[in-house]
Amino acid sequence: QLFAFATARRHGWNPDGAADAVIDRALAFLDGPARAPGGGWAHGFAGDGSVSDPRRDLYDHAFVALAGAAACAAGHPAGRALAEEAFETIDRLFADPVQGGWEDRETAVGVKRANPHMHLLEASIAWYEVSGEARARARIEEIAALFEHWMFDTRSGAVLERFSADWKQAIDYRVEPGHCFEWAVLLQAAETLTGRDTASWRRRLVRFAETNGIRSGLALNTLDLDG
Repeated sequence: QLFAFATARRHGWNPDGAADAVIDRALAFLDGPARAPGGGWAHGFAGDGSVSDPRRDLYDHAFVALAGAAACAAGHPAGRALAEEAFETIDRLFADPVQGGWEDRETAVGVKRANPHMHLLEASIAWYEVSGEARARARIEEIAALFEHWMFDTRSGAVLERFSADWKQAIDYRVEPGHCFEWAVLLQAAETLTGRDTASWRRRLVRFAETNGIRSGLALNTLDLDG
């Protein structure tokens, strides 16, 4: 909601302060009830907003970082601090300096997941666009390299989703065509910002998804490359 309404605000939609009201409430929630006891933000909440699952999850934190970047781009003074805290927390809680990338030590132990990395790439692109921060650019390059080296399946032209902690073994061959499209869009943005050539990766991702993953004009949720 913070990302959506901050983006709407940046594009000029704020009737009677409606976007500002949502942004302020979202920021207040993230700065209070949403925080996990051990730092960062909790994974799950009850209907009254109380924490129901205090674990920390990389996917969640990538979206907090994206939201902070969007709020900063919309001119909200708290956006920069939120984005900076989120990226610092991500590196502190999830970074794997030995095997590379980031790992979920509480919600997916022993598994590297492509999708949180994709959204961390998305957040890093958004943050680099607004901040020009060197670390954001380096993170974009790092995630793109991880995608090329480990996450992309050269046999099919698709992106795989789950891997062993050292990246060397795919846990399964489930593919989400929508993620192939998402990666293609984000790799294009990464190329625009950094100059890294992503054209061949994007072509193969889109070709796979359009050839195998479309039914009645819509992307299927999942495919299994093993049949």
